[in-house]
Amino acid sequence: MLRRLVALLALLPLLCLSGRPIRQALLPEVTLHPPLPEPLLITGSLGEFRSTHFHYGLDFSTGGEIGQPVFAVDDGYVSRIMFSRYGIGYGLWITHPNGRESKYGHLHEFASLITDAPSTAHLKEKLKFREEFTFRPPPRAIPVLRGAQVAVSGETGAGFPHLHFEYLDGTANLNPLRFGIMREDITPPILQEVRLMPATPESRINGEYEELVLQLETTGGPGPERKEPAPAAPARGGLCVLE
Repeated sequence: MLRRLVALLALLPLLCLSGRPIRQALLPEVTLHPPLPEPLLITGSLGEFRSTHFHYGLDFSTGGEIGQPVFAVDDGYVSRIMFSRYGIGYGLWITHPNGRESKYGHLHEFASLITDAPSTAHLKEKLKFREEFTFRPPPRAIPVLRGAQVAVSGETGAGFPHLHFEYLDGTANLNPLRFGIMREDITPPILQEVRLMPATPESRINGEYEELVLQLETTGGPGPERKEPAPAAPARGGLCVLE
């Protein structure tokens, strides 16, 4: 699995972008149901850097195909559904008894328990012709049970077929991996390179205002070693590790 982990050195305990904190919950009070049939394969991780933002959730592979059943991770009710031609595509939010929300994106279609509900009858034409909309059903109007199928995976919005998933506590994005949504990852990462990037106009790396890429190679020791000599540290910068 190819992942990019970006760490801003000054913000190690808490990552925050545009008012949306991404944090670890101290105690995993609940164990979530898998949102897709197991085994799950993560193709995008929480907090990784995209071209213009940090990724707010997890991306799960659907094998490059449309049509995987999408399950509610816990009991609750449908609190929001939407369609956007760009971005999330068909999106679904479920509010749970503890006040948290789960969010599912890039869906192909919603399950019949949503589309046949009286509160969504006015959306049938929009769903049929894929017109953009956002709708918040009345609280508890569309109840769902843990493990119930709530949608079908797709490729609406941006990207190839996959499921985007978030677990939210208010405006905070929680790490779903801390709530039993996937078995422990026992595959060790293989580091490929380290990038040092100036963070301010005054920052310099080896006297230059430009990114420095350090290639790594595997040795017989406990981990990879860099090929190039150590650079002079920047006054203020960011660190990117590619594995």
